Amino acid sequence: MKERILAETTSITKIYDEEIVKANISKGATALIPTVVEFRSNMSKASRKKTPVIPSNFMFEIPDLYQSTLTEKRFLLIDIFLKRGQDRILIFASDQQLKLLYESSTIFMDGTFDIAPAPFKQVYLIHGEKFGQGLPVAFCLLSNKRGRTYLELFERLKEQAIFLKTKFDPKRIITDFEPCLLPVIQQEFPFAIHSGCMFHFNQAVHRKITDLGLASDYLHNEAIRNQYRQIMALSLMPIEQVHSQFQRLETITSAALSDLLLYFKNQWVHGVVPISM
Repeated sequence: MKERILAETTSITKIYDEEIVKANISKGATALIPTVVEFRSNMSKASRKKTPVIPSNFMFEIPDLYQSTLTEKRFLLIDIFLKRGQDRILIFASDQQLKLLYESSTIFMDGTFDIAPAPFKQVYLIHGEKFGQGLPVAFCLLSNKRGRTYLELFERLKEQAIFLKTKFDPKRIITDFEPCLLPVIQQEFPFAIHSGCMFHFNQAVHRKITDLGLASDYLHNEAIRNQYRQIMALSLMPIEQVHSQFQRLETITSAALSDLLLYFKNQWVHGVVPISM
């Protein structure tokens, strides 16, 4: 049990439970074994001594344990600095994951900030498609969300594709609406269909409804709710029809939604790079 705790990243509680079940110990003997709370307290100290301290800046070494898969195959793909001692990019992907990435005609990309380990600002995930399912194929740690960083990320993945004698040339790309990301995708993948994520779109507009104090009207006023749904439905229309249909909605929508319409016009009709949903 101790060897597993020191060698694995699995939680101590889970290892404890698995080993107790595996040992098939009698009830009498079980009473003599330290409880999981006692065991966890002692082993946590030993585990912390072996686990590297979380770095405070980008100048750190990555232990071999984190550079390989559990089967001891390469996992750390890219490790570069865009500036001396700053703006580090780490890309983790196994050979099998890379193969799936380059074979996928559709890829999904999304970043999250809350779980990013310091000093990085963003965990950026790329998913490929297999059997109709999105599967994670690259785990990226980014120091910011600037266009140059996204550009370097895609360029490095393209270089790796050339090394493997293939191409990083997806036919369709689905992302959120990160402002610095959209023009980079247009530049790097000019022939791909770039689709926005409906979840992120709905989330952003719902958040704006709350900010404008319209949440109560949306919940209790059916007329307001129907007009709101017509605005949201613009995202499902052909791009060339969006402007004319938005102008139509401006003439028939309640004055209560005027601020929402202004936001929608600036942010979605004119603000983002024209992409489909």
